[in-house]
Amino acid sequence: MKTKLHLIIFCLLLFLAGGGSVIQAADSWKYPTEKPKTPFGGGDGSQWNPYRIDNAQQLANFSYMVTKEGENYEGKYFVLTNDITLNDNVLNASGTGLRYDVSNYKEWTPIGDRSVWDYGIFKGIFDGQGHTIR
Repeated sequence: MKTKLHLIIFCLLLFLAGGGSVIQAADSWKYPTEKPKTPFGGGDGSQWNPYRIDNAQQLANFSYMVTKEGENYEGKYFVLTNDITLNDNVLNASGTGLRYDVSNYKEWTPIGDRSVWDYGIFKGIFDGQGHTIR
């Protein structure tokens, strides 16, 4: 009984610490063509309640909002809550070149467009929390 209680507490702590997050499949996102109604996973952009980016779709939404909508988010806070993979199995096993079948590859649009003066430039605060985007 005591061991079961310890296991439940451990799982709860792991989940609250972020270890219980769900990883989204890399192919389940698309670059938006219009402003998303709910672009992020929550938050209000304040320092104490930053906008949450939980998955690849929300990262693509973020890129769209900055690059295409011209939203610079000056003074707004963002936090990355998971590791995000934009494309799976693109490199060969040695990591030295592309695989032969890249039909599922999705081209990433970088966040920000420096070709237009002060448009499409992110001016907020982004905390990756040690997560990776690949």
